[in-house]
Amino acid sequence: MNKILLCFFTSLAIITSGCSMSDTRPHSTYSQHLKDIAIEADRSDRGAVHLTLQNNSKKDVTVNWKKSTINNEAVVINMLNDFEKEIEDTILPSREKINVVLYQKNNIFYRDPVLYQPGGYQTKEIQYPAIVDIVIDNVSNKKEVHFNEN
Repeated sequence: MNKILLCFFTSLAIITSGCSMSDTRPHSTYSQHLKDIAIEADRSDRGAVHLTLQNNSKKDVTVNWKKSTINNEAVVINMLNDFEKEIEDTILPSREKINVVLYQKNNIFYRDPVLYQPGGYQTKEIQYPAIVDIVIDNVSNKKEVHFNEN
């Protein structure tokens, strides 16, 4: 019985040590921004940058995704739906916020399933530190995002 308990707790320790908590919030800095617009990089991973855009102004603003970039490459908001078609501008109402996941359009590719490997749309890695440029009301808002490897 003791050997079974020892094996159970040892395997539990091995499993939980590999799942340690890490800070996934990226380090980011502004180089230019609008006064009443908050752009926060919530999370970054190897293929996408997760942003929260908050409009703190008294008027609606327009986010121009066609002019927005990551490392001077065009962006895609939804990898599956927006990949093939042109992205429409987003109107962000006063005092509202949205969460978006941005991918570099040139980094998305389709992989056929082979044997036991999953297929479908996949993305290549973004080169960090990444310069995310969000165009809001024709004003460029650049943010440098560093991938947190902790």
